[in-house]
Formats: sequence, structure tokens, C-alpha cells
Amino acid sequence: MMQGFFRFSRLCLAAAPAGHSGPSKGIFKNMRFGNPFADDYPAWIWKGLKNSRKDKDVLAPFFRLLNATKLYDCVLKNNWSYWMFVVSGGMITSFVWSETWNKIWRSVNHGKLYNDVPYVYSEED
Repeated sequence: MMQGFFRFSRLCLAAAPAGHSGPSKGIFKNMRFGNPFADDYPAWIWKGLKNSRKDKDVLAPFFRLLNATKLYDCVLKNNWSYWMFVVSGGMITSFVWSETWNKIWRSVNHGKLYNDVPYVYSEED
């Protein structure tokens, strides 16, 4: 996963000036390429890396349900169908949201709105 990258401490050691106190002979001898996990780390780091979050995820039931619906295979896999799903879902959601709050507002202000005032026709002469 991390192949081709230096460890930061070894990179600093390689970039040190020539008069630097420390191991100046063969500074490239200690430099390693490749996976940083190939280096020797303390046991507590290895223990922490072995701890896995498998079966400890709070949202795991949600993702299992989502995967069971095959929504990804039908809609989310294709770019065009994904965008149509997003746009149409946004339009439907905004319509329902707007109508819901309009209904709540009308019920709170019932009797105070213009539509609730009865129109009384004047008598003709």
C-alpha cells in the first residue's frame, strides 16, 4: 500500500548536511523503500494494528439493508441513472417537504388566513 515512500526520519537523515553529527557513513544504508510496516515497531503498535472494527460498526445493519436492496446495482452504478436518481429524488423530496410545512402552517394559522374568511355578498338594490 505504501510502497515507494520513505519514512520521514530516514528522509531527514538523508537530507542532513555533511558535517552533521551522527551516522554520516553510509546514510543510504539505513534507508529502506517499501512498506513502513516492514520496519520494527513496538509491540503496542502491532497490537493496535491487529484490532479490527469488523462487526463493531454501528451502521453495519443499515449497510446490510442497503446492499440487500440492490440499489447500487440498479441505480448508483451508472452515471446517468445516478444523476437522474439524485435530481428526481431531490425534486420529490423538496415537493413533499414544502407541502408538509405548508400544511403545518395552515393548520397553525387556521381562521387567520384570507381563504378562511367567508365572503359576504352585498345585497343588490
